[in-house]
Amino acid sequence: MVSKSNNKLTTNIIFNVMKTITLTALIMISINAFSQEMGTFTDPRDGKVYKTVKIGDREWFAENLAYKIEGESWAYNNSKKNVKKYGYLYNFKGAQEGCPTGWHLATVDDWKSLERIIGINEVQQAKWESRKNKPAISFRLRSTEGWPKGLNGTNEMGFNMLPSGESGAECCFDSMGEHAYFWVDYPQGQWIFYDDGTIAAYDTASQYSGRSVRCVKNPE
Repeated sequence: MVSKSNNKLTTNIIFNVMKTITLTALIMISINAFSQEMGTFTDPRDGKVYKTVKIGDREWFAENLAYKIEGESWAYNNSKKNVKKYGYLYNFKGAQEGCPTGWHLATVDDWKSLERIIGINEVQQAKWESRKNKPAISFRLRSTEGWPKGLNGTNEMGFNMLPSGESGAECCFDSMGEHAYFWVDYPQGQWIFYDDGTIAAYDTASQYSGRSVRCVKNPE
C-alpha cells in the first residue's frame, strides 16, 4: 500500500517538473519574441553596405542613412568625416526620397512598434507629447558609446542609435553627442531621443531642418 507521504512526494516532484518546463517554455517564447536578426544591405546607388537588424516583424537599418542627395542633405558641421559614423542630415523632402528601392522612411507605426518592443505601452504612446520614461527603456536602442558620460546605452536591440544631432532651418548645427533626431513619414514629424531618456514623439519641425533618417524594409 502506498503511503500518503509517498503520494505527497510524488506530487511535489511532478509539480516541480511541470513548473520547470513551463518556466523554460516562457523563457524561450520571450527570447524568440524579442530576438534580433542581424544582416547587411548593399545600396545599389552607391555601393554602401549598411548593417541591418530585424526587430519584431520589421527590418531596420542599424545605422543612419548616408546617401548624398544634392541640396537635400548635408554632413554635420559640413564635415564629411562625420558621415561615416553619423550619416547625413536631411531636410524633410530629402528624408522622404532618401531610402533605396524596397525600403521606406520609418513611419509612425514603425516607431510605435519599436517602442512597444522596448517597453513603452499604448497608454504612454497615446500621449502626443514629450514623455519621460526610465532611461533604461530608450537605452536599449542606444549605442554603447558617444553619449554624455553615464548615459551610453546597452544597444541590446542592435539598433545602435547615435546622438547625431540636428541642424536648424537656416543655419547652425547642434546637439551632436547629446540628442538624436529622426524624421518620420508623418507631416514634418520627428522622433527625438534626448540624453536624459525623454522621448518626444510626433513633434514637428521646419521642413528645412536637418534630421537623421532610418529606413525600414517594405513588407513583402
